[in-house]
Amino acid sequence: MKAAAGQDGRGDTAELRRRVIGGLALATAVAAANMQMFLPALPELQAAFAVSAATVQLAVSLPLMCFAAGLLVWGLVGDRLGRRGALLGGMALLGAGNIAAALAEDFSVLVAGRMMAAAGGAAALILARALVSDGEAPHRVPQALAVLSAAHVALPMMAPLAGGLLVEGWHWQGVFWAMAAAACLGAAAVAGTVPRDAAAHLRAASAVAGWACLLAHRRFMALAVFLAAGGAAYFAFLAGAPALAIGVLGLSPAAYGSLLPMVGVAFLSGILLGARLSRRWDGGRVVLTGAVIVAAGAVGGLALSAFSGTWVSPAALFGPMLVMALGSGTAVNAAHAVIMALVPGMATSAAGLAAFAQIVAGAAAAQSVGLLHDGTPQPLMAVLALCATVALLAAIRARRGSGSA
Repeated sequence: MKAAAGQDGRGDTAELRRRVIGGLALATAVAAANMQMFLPALPELQAAFAVSAATVQLAVSLPLMCFAAGLLVWGLVGDRLGRRGALLGGMALLGAGNIAAALAEDFSVLVAGRMMAAAGGAAALILARALVSDGEAPHRVPQALAVLSAAHVALPMMAPLAGGLLVEGWHWQGVFWAMAAAACLGAAAVAGTVPRDAAAHLRAASAVAGWACLLAHRRFMALAVFLAAGGAAYFAFLAGAPALAIGVLGLSPAAYGSLLPMVGVAFLSGILLGARLSRRWDGGRVVLTGAVIVAAGAVGGLALSAFSGTWVSPAALFGPMLVMALGSGTAVNAAHAVIMALVPGMATSAAGLAAFAQIVAGAAAAQSVGLLHDGTPQPLMAVLALCATVALLAAIRARRGSGSA
């Protein structure tokens, strides 16, 4: 984007900047939606391939692991080969993986396609931010990143609804064909708007040394555990809620998809609350406040599942998670801000490692929910309560480990 500075007139330069950010935002949104659009298809996939609830969750947990690894790998690939080219390669992998999943006649092939697509999607989420940071003037970077963040949250909020409608109209294959088409659109947007960049030829050894330094930092570890626990709770709910909402409550895939965006709305509300609190409080206090809210939601979920035995309404299923999402949103930006400022010169490495921890924990939690599923809400609520407990203890540890953030 800095290359655009030589264009004739400020208006042309500003227009080019908007196009570049728009292209990157679209790619980011498509990659984020890929992880959620197919969730309403899980019950149909389980029936179509005659697999257990634990086995069908492999279509969630294994792709999440690939996504997590991709967050670490694509940054190095982009530095060595150029970020625009690496991003286009990731979008191509995202599309190819969804095509493979759509054509799958065996469940293992479908999971492999999902893993390929998730690995490709990770490129968009990490390289788009790097391209914006590299190409924008320093005072414009926060606004540009805000656009990417909004795209990262907004489209995935609607993805389950779209996925539910696709399942009802074209069965589970329709979800993957739609995502393949979206990946092509995202790649075209990047190719048509983002200028070529130079490779930095960064050595992998330097990145590994930075990761080791961060892992030895106690406060980094506490905050990384906090973020990981929050990610685990979110992905556990995404993995466990479809079976309860569709299989137990009898909601249609489209009806379930229409309710899931409420979790995103609660998370966005928490982000706004966290921003207000950060003007008056240090980061550690904001994180602890969010952790307390998360714990309150988990306690409510446990109480509902213990006294009711089975769900009587969607509100009993979604209510506790809405409170937990509010708390997670309140704390997430404060936690990231503290993490990225802990070790000078390692902000990107810190953010990458923290995101890696979130996804790995999420994959483990999603698979645990599948293994424990028994047709009642208790296993899901127990996993959410465990995540909330770990998050609260980590937030307390992080708070004690600093005077102020």
